[in-house]
Amino acid sequence: MARMPNAPTTPTVHGVTARSPTGIFIYGSCVSRDSFEYFDKDRFELVEYVARQSLASAFASPAQPLLDTAALDSQFQRRVLELDAASALPERLDAMASEIDILLWDLFDERLGYYEQPDGAVATNTVELIRWTRETGSEPSARLVPFGSREHLRTFVRRLHDFAALLDRTGLRDRLVLVAPSWASRTETGAMTPSSFGLSAARANLLVLPYLQAVHDVVRPGLVISPPASLTQAATDHQWGVAPFHYVPAVYRFITTAIEELVASGSVPAELARRRSATRRPSSTSAVVRRVTRFLTR
Repeated sequence: MARMPNAPTTPTVHGVTARSPTGIFIYGSCVSRDSFEYFDKDRFELVEYVARQSLASAFASPAQPLLDTAALDSQFQRRVLELDAASALPERLDAMASEIDILLWDLFDERLGYYEQPDGAVATNTVELIRWTRETGSEPSARLVPFGSREHLRTFVRRLHDFAALLDRTGLRDRLVLVAPSWASRTETGAMTPSSFGLSAARANLLVLPYLQAVHDVVRPGLVISPPASLTQAATDHQWGVAPFHYVPAVYRFITTAIEELVASGSVPAELARRRSATRRPSSTSAVVRRVTRFLTR
């Protein structure tokens, strides 16, 4: 999605010119994408959406998709798998860096793990691949590395350094915002949420802790948006069905409000740089998670 070349500009309080509308690049799942629908479209524009592409795949060598994408009816699904096979995230960020005011990132697409092929090629495990294996009775000719395993975490941390280098090269480190709501264990009616491909909310929230700690240590986002537990409920009427990461509107509004307040600060890079440089004493929980992360990634 290209931005209109003559988009109006407004001066910020820091003397830096900010475009209007604010350009958002989403690298992540439906959690970030669904949040975007709660923005005022006159003020915010989606410039690109890279979905279902794990960090392991994003920084691997390009390869062929694990299934024939022509068999998929959805153009979006075909594009997602083709971009993943092409390890396209770095190229898309390089190409669109000048149009990105905020890089919105979440880790939900890491949850299904990734496939490593005999030649070292990597492909993110996706809903499309899972459906294909169930419908055809075939298995990809590759080895699944599950989310939460030591190997998966090690690869994630290694690729985090590649991601950090890419952010620095493109000038996007101080435009990065991490969206990190917990998986909802209950719906707004109080019912327990179903597991997602065998992963419950409680287990997912435990497994993701070392990943989030690694992101904090390596990438150090200036803003991490984590809605409070009192808001984090799954919606029974969500357009994609009931799942621990298909939330009630209050969660998406919390996310967009945090971003709107960031933009209102006047200069997103200056504000995120200020927040990143602010010294914060790590909590005892963070210290424990950091020790566990270091042990698992040895």
